[in-house]
Amino acid sequence: MFLITAVSSVAFFITIPFARFNKPEYRERVDAFFKTMDTPIDFEKEVGQTNDLRQLKVIGYFTLALGLFIVLQPTVLRKFREGQWLRWQ
Repeated sequence: MFLITAVSSVAFFITIPFARFNKPEYRERVDAFFKTMDTPIDFEKEVGQTNDLRQLKVIGYFTLALGLFIVLQPTVLRKFREGQWLRWQ
């Protein structure tokens, strides 16, 4: 793991001096990206009403389904290993 981190870091730092050879079009795209990133979000204008409750319900149902899957998985796997997959007793 440390070798991967070291090699990746060296590769990153070796490429830094070559950034000055970028085309002007690329530099303009990068500047436009960071300008967009720095622009504050006007939630009312861009999104409108909040949908937090709907998102909360979706996340809640997904968490419930995932929890049930995790809880029921050992039972289903045990039945499958015992050859009783379709014969629930």
